[in-house]
Amino acid sequence: GGWNSPRSSTSSPTNRWTTRLRPAEARHSPVSGTRRVLPSLATRCHTAEVGNSLRLGIVDDHPAILRGVLAGLLDFLPDVVATRTALCVEPLIEDRRNIDLVILDVNLGDDTDAAQNVAALVDAGLPVLLYTQGAGRALIARCFRAGASGIVAKSADLAALAEAIRVIASGHAYL
Repeated sequence: GGWNSPRSSTSSPTNRWTTRLRPAEARHSPVSGTRRVLPSLATRCHTAEVGNSLRLGIVDDHPAILRGVLAGLLDFLPDVVATRTALCVEPLIEDRRNIDLVILDVNLGDDTDAAQNVAALVDAGLPVLLYTQGAGRALIARCFRAGASGIVAKSADLAALAEAIRVIASGHAYL
């Protein structure tokens, strides 16, 4: 993984920086069908000012997913100024001072335990958004006990993922 500066990209013929998330596009959680915003229980994690620049960390063991999620999110989150992508959590922990929020694939191919990954990120002061394609309830519950701030299914559209990022970056849980 490496640093990507979306603002320097000129490969797209469309202007990625003018598209805004409309409230009507983010009314439902991909998990429960409704969106609830709760105060975050992970008080050890810092929050980013919504509307200011946002620095994301994305952990996924599939490079195409990393690139695709980043490219798609830029349409909804024009305030993303840099993204650190990685195949495991360690590089993000090492670079924690340059990251505001981590999107974490729950089922990494390196056989690490998702709840332990969440705990390590939260202990480093990073809010964690779980991004999954079908983890079991017991594993998700363990991840939330370890300090995860929200969850979005990989089958959800990018507007829902962007809304979860905004909510968590403002210091609230997204459930």
